[in-house]
Amino acid sequence: MKKQMDLVFVVFIYLLSCIEALSYSDLDAIEFENCPHKNRCSRIGNANFDDRLCECDDSCMTFGDCCVDVARSNARRTTRQTCMHYGNFTHQGVYVINSCSKSFLGPDEIIRQCMYDNFNDPLVSAPVTDTSNGKTYLNGYCAICNDVSPTSMRTWKIFVACDDEDLDENDVSWDHIKYRSDLKKWGYDRYGQFNPCKLI
Repeated sequence: MKKQMDLVFVVFIYLLSCIEALSYSDLDAIEFENCPHKNRCSRIGNANFDDRLCECDDSCMTFGDCCVDVARSNARRTTRQTCMHYGNFTHQGVYVINSCSKSFLGPDEIIRQCMYDNFNDPLVSAPVTDTSNGKTYLNGYCAICNDVSPTSMRTWKIFVACDDEDLDENDVSWDHIKYRSDLKKWGYDRYGQFNPCKLI
């Protein structure tokens, strides 16, 4: 049995060594047979947003939606952004910066809090927008380690939405809301039962 496992491992490693990435010329030769008019800058022209699958603008590297033939001076993404979902809608989101500047020399705790958001405290984990340039950060720590001036930081408002039909809006305040780490949810206790809520 051990010899068979060793043989399978050797074959697997051999196959991995034979695999190589497709180059643009390979992709061009294939011509994206499924959607050739939607995947290249040279073919999408002035197509509507709904009629194209990629972008050719200066922001495509930031958002990771470049067409395969876009002219790029640097093939690497230049920003550290992710799409953060918010609100009551699953398709509602905003790009936020979720890591520290490489030049940041401050405490490691700030870097850790930026990268590993603390959902135990909604005020700390609320997104922050820099009013001087419109960039949004995952939280205040990410804004700090990207050298945002405290006078330019605007923390997003947080609202609580609870699905309890018998609940009057005056029955629950921020003092009643707590985080249940075992459920990874915010909510409140009522009649001995935990009722989850959404922070939006």
